[in-house]
Amino acid sequence: MFSSSPSGLPKGGPILEGIRTRYNVGEWVDLTCTTHNAKPAPILSFILNDMPAPLGWVDQQTNITDSNGLTTSTLRLRFRLTGHVVARGGMAGVSCHALIPGVYTRNSTGIITTTAPHHASSVRGTAVAPHQGYRQDLLSAALLLLPSLLLPALTHA
Repeated sequence: MFSSSPSGLPKGGPILEGIRTRYNVGEWVDLTCTTHNAKPAPILSFILNDMPAPLGWVDQQTNITDSNGLTTSTLRLRFRLTGHVVARGGMAGVSCHALIPGVYTRNSTGIITTTAPHHASSVRGTAVAPHQGYRQDLLSAALLLLPSLLLPALTHA
């Protein structure tokens, strides 16, 4: 059971590491989520495209407590990138959430993008010229991130 007055909340949100600039479909994605200096240890989780990441893709959380009783927690997400994961215009939204029930909730969010083909892309059946693709990528990224950015605001309301 968590104490109602924790003695050490992590400063800032969790740290999401391992996202590369671009991936090819079929490559491995290997991400870590870390919080430092917390008491009690937060519960970490990954969200992929607004859904909890499949359990088979997430390693068990590790917690290492220092001599001051503060814990560094790490969670790893590892999966092979498929067209199904990046079906939304060649992108997938990923978030790492850290939670200490009732007192702390934060997240870090990133975008996984696939290497664009050298010819015009097709987005929802509409041909997009290469110079328009950049704007479409930004719009898609904003739409993927919106739920993750609004969730903390809604939980504190």
